[in-house]
Amino acid sequence: MGSIANEGQKEGRYYTLSEAARKLGLSDQTIRLMCERGKFKGARLIGRNGQWRIPNENFITKREQDEDAENILRQIEKRNEKAGDIDEFDL
Repeated sequence: MGSIANEGQKEGRYYTLSEAARKLGLSDQTIRLMCERGKFKGARLIGRNGQWRIPNENFITKREQDEDAENILRQIEKRNEKAGDIDEFDL
């Protein structure tokens, strides 16, 4: 079982618990509970420490789309930092 999950992780077919938490904006604890309650189809525990692996099929967006969105948000943040704080009463 471990080798299948590890191979899937290499190919990006699975998310770790922390990756899923970041993707969904939830805590690791919440994702762990969701896994334990069967909320993610095909999620499984692997390894000696019992680490969760969650198949990509459980999510609407792909990793590449998430990376693109993060890059766009970083660019917006940089532009906002350059512009500084704007007070609507000073317009």
